[in-house]
Amino acid sequence: MIMENTAKVEALAERLVGLHAQVDQREHDAAAFRGHVNKRIDMIELGLKAIMDHLGIPAPAK
Repeated sequence: MIMENTAKVEALAERLVGLHAQVDQREHDAAAFRGHVNKRIDMIELGLKAIMDHLGIPAPAK
């Protein structure tokens, strides 16, 4: 009985470690994606500002 329970606890501990690694990887991927999205938004803003300057439209205040 104790051996069975010990084996179950060990299996659950291994599963928990695996889930923790998955969460860490997903957090890393999400941070990288946010950085990529922020760079894209910055590029779009710069492009829009250049177009507005070219057309003589004043940029909105932030």
